[in-house]
Amino acid sequence: MTSSLEARSRGRRPALGLPIWAVLTLVAVLSTPPWAHADRPAKRFKVQLSCDITYYDVHNDPDAERHRLDVYRPKGQGPYPVLFFLHGGAWVTGSKDDVFGLYGYGTIARCLAERGLVVVLPNYRLSPGVRHPEHIKDVARAFAWACNNAQKYGGDTKQIFVGGHSAGGHLAALLATDDTYLGNVGRSRKDIRGVIGMSGVYRVDDLDLKLSLADPLGYLKGDLDVRPFAVVFGSDPEVAKQASPLTHVGPGLPPFLILSAGLDLPRLKPMAREFAAALKKSGCEVRFTQLPCRTHVTSLFDIPHFSVEPVAADAILDFIDRHTPKPAPKTTRKGS
Repeated sequence: MTSSLEARSRGRRPALGLPIWAVLTLVAVLSTPPWAHADRPAKRFKVQLSCDITYYDVHNDPDAERHRLDVYRPKGQGPYPVLFFLHGGAWVTGSKDDVFGLYGYGTIARCLAERGLVVVLPNYRLSPGVRHPEHIKDVARAFAWACNNAQKYGGDTKQIFVGGHSAGGHLAALLATDDTYLGNVGRSRKDIRGVIGMSGVYRVDDLDLKLSLADPLGYLKGDLDVRPFAVVFGSDPEVAKQASPLTHVGPGLPPFLILSAGLDLPRLKPMAREFAAALKKSGCEVRFTQLPCRTHVTSLFDIPHFSVEPVAADAILDFIDRHTPKPAPKTTRKGS
């Protein structure tokens, strides 16, 4: 019998059993939003990969591997919209690369490049080696590289979208809402055409936990503050507040697409709605979409493999299409 791992390594989803799969398929089809079938040509582009490009060059850099990025570009005549996409991993793990031959962020990038996007996929330094704001500083440096170099890879530098999943969603949103980091690299949020957050973290201070120490015998009383991401953001509440994209919401931000998995982690679902509501209240263009029958992981990693419609991929492509100006039709002069 073929193992689950072997099936995934060959690009196939393991069988779930006919009755269960039939039910999930029916639910997914019936709950597919009307925009899920993006009006985009069925053509799939061949993809060219340029990997391990240094975006931040430091002499004897001990973190050289984390200061590299990959570019997935469609073969053919551009220019194509650019998606600058950030991997997740709770700021302590994750990579632009596929892992052990199984699909990962590299496969996601290739899938989107096949649909006509130039995808820039950077690494950034991780905790505990560094703390905030070093992660977002690296992201800003990589974005500046994309602005300066995407044209060489067939990208339209006036149509650069920023996106990310999980911790990457946090970094994408923070890059667009707090102009400090782009300003430090000679750029601004005006260089961002739109933002795509997938199961992102938008309130860092909402990640803290309060555990009651009361027990039936009465020996332990009071509350215990648990900060699971203190290794990333430290213990200063003001730092956590300033690291939260929600803190910086205001007028003049680029359009946002907020994708939330229907079966996402408990804290992230209300956080996504809160962030979308704050953007809307500030007059920013925002679309909030809940992906049915998806978890925190499958909302992204089902993009190449889900057997019905890749709903997340179509939502991303539709968002980019709507915010990418179409070329004006050619006119014929009289008498020609």
